[in-house]
Amino acid sequence: MANPPSDLRISIAEMDRLYPDLSYLFPVGWSISETGPKLTACAFVGDVNHVLVTGFTDSGKDSLVNSWLYALCYRYNPSQLQLAIIDGKNGLSLRGWYEKEHVWLFARQPHELESALLSVRQERQRREKILWDSRCEKWEEYEGEQIPLLIVYVSELLVLESILGKTGLGDWLNVELSACRAAGIRFIIGAQNVTRMDTRWRGQCGLLCAGYQQADSADEPNTGLTTQALRKLGTFGEKVVGVPPSELPIPPGGAGVFTLVQGRTVLTIRAPRIDRVQREWWLAHIPDRSEGQGLFPIANRSWEMLSFNQTTDNKQIVVSETEKIPVIALLKTVESPIQGYDPNELAELLANSKLKDLPDNPIFISACIAAYQIRKSYMGVAKDFWGTSSGSREAVIKQALGHNHPEVTRSELAPAA
Repeated sequence: MANPPSDLRISIAEMDRLYPDLSYLFPVGWSISETGPKLTACAFVGDVNHVLVTGFTDSGKDSLVNSWLYALCYRYNPSQLQLAIIDGKNGLSLRGWYEKEHVWLFARQPHELESALLSVRQERQRREKILWDSRCEKWEEYEGEQIPLLIVYVSELLVLESILGKTGLGDWLNVELSACRAAGIRFIIGAQNVTRMDTRWRGQCGLLCAGYQQADSADEPNTGLTTQALRKLGTFGEKVVGVPPSELPIPPGGAGVFTLVQGRTVLTIRAPRIDRVQREWWLAHIPDRSEGQGLFPIANRSWEMLSFNQTTDNKQIVVSETEKIPVIALLKTVESPIQGYDPNELAELLANSKLKDLPDNPIFISACIAAYQIRKSYMGVAKDFWGTSSGSREAVIKQALGHNHPEVTRSELAPAA
């Protein structure tokens, strides 16, 4: 648990291998089982409806949820999935999502929050009318013009309480979490601690992810189970698989460690840290909105239907060739020094350099040589490095490899660097 796979693509590949038949699936985190590393994943269809994520400052809540959103947008195009992001903390940690085509609504200022909640309610009512007219009891049954799954991420619940009041917020959550489920709307609710809040709505959350809390009095409000019950349900014989939030390691050292509660299942996991380089990489591969295209309403938006395997530069990320390999093999593929370069070092270079500056960079040259020996094509190397290929990217790879002599040795290229 101290070192979960750092590349989110590893978690996604393992998730797809383990749960190939689930829809709207996202990786939650890693734990250690008797057979080795084990990934826990959940799905927004047929598994959990809404999720509550809590934890002390710097426990990694936004990083955790961002990893879920990246994984979902990796798998589903904007006509299948939409996001409503409501963040009263000025949206700084979620800044990159604002211009993305998957995002239907983005509210970050206090004066925007109340109207955002109203917009979510109106969208739920619009969907209910469509389902009623189509004689459908729930969104999953609807087969007419496509209505995307809408995920509403409320980043900090305490800010909404300051606007609506404790009773007003509790009433709104009770109604919306109950009604939105059938309308194809799912909530991810983030908060540091819900101890002093009206938590009647908590029963609507199918998954509770609880990070570190300072006192055991916060265990039950944030998980629905007492400290004693968490210890009992998280222990099998002499093996402890889940502990109360008050017993988790303290952030920032314990960032990313959460105790999951689903029904009476208790499991402590650690989620990979999604650093800035990874965030920028993922956001670069999620399509932007067209120029002049507004955020909402959904009813007036139109998208090109895309399959996941499509590899156009601006529309979708390419499927990993290793996505069906078990995680241990994939770990060796992605992280082994046999590659001849450090993937994290290369990722940072690509994120912070212009294409024209890459062919003379020794890090880039070494990576191109190592990757070309495996892929045997400029396109294959480009897909390894950026996720997609383009003429300009292939050109800089060709230049780094020695123009018309891609098979030259590293020693021959070294002087040019």
